[in-house]
Amino acid sequence: MIEKTTNYEMFKKSSANRPISQTNLARIVSSIRSKNLLEFRPIIVNDRMEVIDGQHRLEAAKVVGVEIWYKIDKESQTEDILLLNLNQKNWDLGDFLNYYTSSDKEEYVKFGAFIKKENVDIRQGLRLLNVAGSHGFRNFKSGDFKFPEGFEMVNIMNSLSKYKAIISLISLQKIDGSKICARHKFKTALLEMLKNEDLDFDVFKEKIAVNLDKVRFCAGANEYLNMLTQIYNWKNRNPLPDLNRL
Repeated sequence: MIEKTTNYEMFKKSSANRPISQTNLARIVSSIRSKNLLEFRPIIVNDRMEVIDGQHRLEAAKVVGVEIWYKIDKESQTEDILLLNLNQKNWDLGDFLNYYTSSDKEEYVKFGAFIKKENVDIRQGLRLLNVAGSHGFRNFKSGDFKFPEGFEMVNIMNSLSKYKAIISLISLQKIDGSKICARHKFKTALLEMLKNEDLDFDVFKEKIAVNLDKVRFCAGANEYLNMLTQIYNWKNRNPLPDLNRL
């Protein structure tokens, strides 16, 4: 049975708990103030009311002054604290998408249908929609994501068409091209490249076609971006002035 209370003093700290991380505590406090989702992740206590899992959530609830949700597990032991921390998995973007779509949140239902139809992963889909970086991902996780409409969506579909054209060109005409294009960091760099307003897409596509030998595996997104920019600038009277950085 899951219960709630503001009587924080009823809970006890176990000697097996780790010291409170002020960085983690501040992050959770900020998250609660933005949107309180503590109801969906109650803390776990044993029959002595010792916190087995969720000490940071408890402390954050104290700071904000909101109810803490808890569940008493009489069979839990202090030894379980280590096992829970070793096996704990933070929610990824897919978990948040699943949560909000299962709650019938329209913006997320639209996004889920979009990435499924266009066969792109969540991160690439968000980058296409100009929702990327720590701020964009934070909004997505907190439930504040808005799916674009109208003219903005027309531009996004245009970018997606160009993105798929380059992926198809490299995948079909270069040995190991499909493996390179499957790399998340390559996809990130390609999407960033296509966002450059100084880029002439027809020239870019032509340069890729005649320089497939220069398309190679790289260590990171910035290296892929540098590679693509060099290909574009090769014998180009209108080279890109500066390399972007991801």
